[in-house]
Amino acid sequence: MARLPDSTRAQLNALRAGKPQELKGAVCVPLTGTGAGPQLCSLTKALRLGTLTVTELDGGARVPELEARNDGDLPVLIVPGAELLGGLQNRVVNAPVVIMPACTLRVPVSCIEQGRWSPRQREGGFSSKGRSVPPTLRYGLYRSSGASLAKRRNRRSDQGLIWEEVQREARRRGVGSRTSALSDVLDATDGHDDAEVPWEPLGDQLGVVVVSPEHVGLDLFSTTSSFEEHGRASIQAYARSAEDGAVATLPEEAGTRAEALLRSLVDAAWTQHAGVGAGVELRARVGTAEVVALTLNDTLVYLSAVTAPRAGRQL
Repeated sequence: MARLPDSTRAQLNALRAGKPQELKGAVCVPLTGTGAGPQLCSLTKALRLGTLTVTELDGGARVPELEARNDGDLPVLIVPGAELLGGLQNRVVNAPVVIMPACTLRVPVSCIEQGRWSPRQREGGFSSKGRSVPPTLRYGLYRSSGASLAKRRNRRSDQGLIWEEVQREARRRGVGSRTSALSDVLDATDGHDDAEVPWEPLGDQLGVVVVSPEHVGLDLFSTTSSFEEHGRASIQAYARSAEDGAVATLPEEAGTRAEALLRSLVDAAWTQHAGVGAGVELRARVGTAEVVALTLNDTLVYLSAVTAPRAGRQL
């Protein structure tokens, strides 16, 4: 266990918690600051541009790994919890990944479509709708992949737990799926007229703390452009998970929690691991929150935290 590098601590200490905003049963607290990180391309943008390809392994498909190649000019950031659609079955990314230009690497993933192991017609590599999986699933993903990293030096998740969470979300939403695909559940939910979150980032926003009835979550990036590309997916996931009619907390209380969480992150004990691709991956537990982060050249480029379900008051 170790403390964060001084430069990373300085990044966190420089963040400012802004005015909380209520959104669909959740309360969002913007985190603002001066972005100073490297320019990174998002998964969704790189796939859309055709500079990134994600496929099943060339030598034989395996559930917990995919192959990604970056043919673009910028490094690509893939955040944990990102949904990947296609291949022999849909997957979710287990850990933060930075793929440098002209690099090919294996990405640790979990299955979120238990009932399919066959290609769809006329389909090449994987695609993305720019969504993040529900926070309860993301918590299980962080917790189980972190345990594997500490004990076995890999980033395998508890696949049974992930399937249970997919089924839980389907039951909660009353959505059936022929292949037990989380994407079918999210498609049905996001298809509602009121599903879109009415949110726009602030000009200097680098992250957000979201307080929902079940979770407190944080997603932080090193530049405003990275946050703009990823922020809506994170907020949408927490807002989607809020129970109908439930009230997360008072906005003033949400601001207090956000500041407390930031202070706890600065003083937490972290484990350090070589990143998937470039950088150093950091893991920590802060109260009930599972935390994962990635640094490049001592600059924090991504940090995410999510509390255990129904434990948001126990930061």
